[in-house]
Amino acid sequence: MYGYSRAETIGQTALSLGLFADHEQRAALMQLLDEQRAYDVEVKVRTKRGDTLTVSVWMNRIQLLGEECILTVTCDITERKRTEEALAQSERLLRVVLDALPVGLTVVNASSDIILTNPASRRIWGDTIASGRERYARSKAWWHDSGKMVQQEEWASTHALSKGETVINQLVDIETFDGARKIIENSGVPIRDANSRVTGAVIVNDDVSARVTAEQKLHDSLVHMRTLSGRLMRAQDDERRRIARELHETTAQDLAALKMLLARLNRTSGQLSDADRAILDESAQLADRSMSEIRTLAYLLHPPFLDEVGLLSALRWYAEGFAQRSGIDVTLDLPDALQRLPQDDETALFRVVQEALINIHRHAGSPTARIRLRVDAGRLALEIEDRGKGMTPEFVARLRTGSGAIGVGLAGMRERLEQLGGALNIDSGQHGTTVRATVPIRPAKP
Repeated sequence: MYGYSRAETIGQTALSLGLFADHEQRAALMQLLDEQRAYDVEVKVRTKRGDTLTVSVWMNRIQLLGEECILTVTCDITERKRTEEALAQSERLLRVVLDALPVGLTVVNASSDIILTNPASRRIWGDTIASGRERYARSKAWWHDSGKMVQQEEWASTHALSKGETVINQLVDIETFDGARKIIENSGVPIRDANSRVTGAVIVNDDVSARVTAEQKLHDSLVHMRTLSGRLMRAQDDERRRIARELHETTAQDLAALKMLLARLNRTSGQLSDADRAILDESAQLADRSMSEIRTLAYLLHPPFLDEVGLLSALRWYAEGFAQRSGIDVTLDLPDALQRLPQDDETALFRVVQEALINIHRHAGSPTARIRLRVDAGRLALEIEDRGKGMTPEFVARLRTGSGAIGVGLAGMRERLEQLGGALNIDSGQHGTTVRATVPIRPAKP
């Protein structure tokens, strides 16, 4: 231990060999010997090579051949002390980490008794109850989604201890030990020994009361906004329908009457000068063009076919007119017959076709467009496909995630369909774009 041979030590003393790293320790050790308490005393010693060791010393007075002697037993505990110091340092570091954690962390043994916890856990629960049995008896919690009481066997810690299962983020409403109400995410992870036996569990609690409350308020705001948006869109449709009816039944009729009066004047135009007859002819042509444009505008605002005979006729009429005006060849793939849907559903699907064809005309550069309508598994599927230049991958990604500015028309289409329990999907690439809209089939109210 000390590095000296037997020959070097016989006749020497601890002082003469310089074994004590601190000479004052020898005096203290001798006093303990006189008091018969020199047992397991830690002393710093120095070896022949100059290394410092920590040793545990036991000393006792004995008689050897009638001579009083001192028997000393020394045990090198240097490595043990280093290990203990490293462990103590780790425990201090662990305590610093635990104290700094914003979430509650508790370690329990196999009986669910607390052996380690942190301040955040005490803040969340309002107190610390070390006994597992007492803690379960006093804990009050309800499942956040259902409001049912959480039973002892349902806690994440129970799953960890009894079944060795890891349970993450149970969302529960709790009544703390000081009477407050909170919403927490509760998790439990089993602790196992070298033989994989469960010896305890780590319990993590996160107070999410503020976050869940904010999320609920946001959800309520979104629901309210969607409700208002739905009302606004229905109001817009009603206003379009009213304006279209006024244009068709009043303005167009007035123009038709004007055209008849001009035609009557034209029959007696022999008495007019050539200039006046030219003005009369131009007026009749202007009335005729105005009547045609008013009727087209009325149909675009809200085609009467949509209310009178349904979606299929409205799509056929609109596709034909769009093809004539835009020069884009529109192919229809529609069923021979389709039951009448609720007015909101038919209007929404018609607006999807309108918006998609307008986008093809403005942006796609496609010579063709295809409209396909199918009934499948209780849902109506509508597709508008082109063979244009497509959209950029970044824009398509924003469409799929609903992030960023995606355009009022596309946003309006998506909002309309979601209001009806449907969905809107857009796929685009180098060979064109496909807009897919689906809604559940519901019979129209009589």
